[in-house]
Amino acid sequence: MARIGQEAVNRLVRVLNDRNWKVRMNAAWALGYTGDREAVAPLIRLLNDPAQQVRYFAVESLGKIKDPSAIGALIPVLRDENWKVQMNAAWALGQMKHPQAVEALLDVLRDNNPTVRYYAAEALGNIKDSRAVTPLISLLKDTNYNVRMNAVSALGKIGDTRAASYLIDALKDNYFGVRYYAVEALGNIKDEQVIEPLMGALKDSNWKLRLRAVTALRRNLRVERVLESLIGMLKDGHWKVRLNSVLVLRNANDSRIVMPLISLLKDDNDYVRYNAIDALIKIKDLRAIEPLVAVLHDKNQQVRLQAVKALEELTQQRFGLSFEKWQKWFEDNRKDLGL
Repeated sequence: MARIGQEAVNRLVRVLNDRNWKVRMNAAWALGYTGDREAVAPLIRLLNDPAQQVRYFAVESLGKIKDPSAIGALIPVLRDENWKVQMNAAWALGQMKHPQAVEALLDVLRDNNPTVRYYAAEALGNIKDSRAVTPLISLLKDTNYNVRMNAVSALGKIGDTRAASYLIDALKDNYFGVRYYAVEALGNIKDEQVIEPLMGALKDSNWKLRLRAVTALRRNLRVERVLESLIGMLKDGHWKVRLNSVLVLRNANDSRIVMPLISLLKDDNDYVRYNAIDALIKIKDLRAIEPLVAVLHDKNQQVRLQAVKALEELTQQRFGLSFEKWQKWFEDNRKDLGL
């Protein structure tokens, strides 16, 4: 639609005055995909349309266009008589990420409809204004688990240390989604008190939460106990957790990671083996040469090619995929390499 041109936008704007509400609704919907700011004022006029479906798509399109001039008009829509329109207004304001909407969104956190509260919390997380921290903390006690989940997520996006202890408590929530986003949120908060709870999450029975905990601890690789725990995660029972651990640990550039990475060259998963090699390239430890030569027999061609790349980086030699030539070179130079 955006490629059709200004004439198409003008036609759609004219159709917004059609007597048939379905025609107005479809025109409002289509204008959102044009991204044209000329549509903002006509769409704002539709916010008072008698048909809730028209108001719904007018709000949605304003959120897609993201013109801040619409904020003042959208704020009253947070109190629309229809909860779906309210919900979309909260979403649209969140897309604009402007602090002008914060106070109105905070008020909507007390709305009777959980879906409206859900989107208001999400919007406040997108805006990242510290005024929302305390109200969002209160929302962690909401009876609706989806609302609690979005409150946790929003607090993580804001990253205020005042939320740390409350997010730690959220790790005990009965709903997995809340616990999952609590782990993610804690990873965005720079406070030492979050480290131990996140390390505890590495032992969770759910692999998705363990994976998220690995990512959340990425900023604390210089903390000794964190590094040791993440090295241990290279033996996790789920390949995605092992893979994520490799991706995080390759930034540590610590020699203690080398042997655990070498062990992963025999991992059952192609992605794990490939990325273990990539991490070894970054660390550049000569102990990896002989195990990498063995990888030239790997069943996966991409893994073999990555091994060649690693060997060339480590040795400055060029023998391609020839196992025999690499093996001979290694045996001839083992002593000089200190191996």
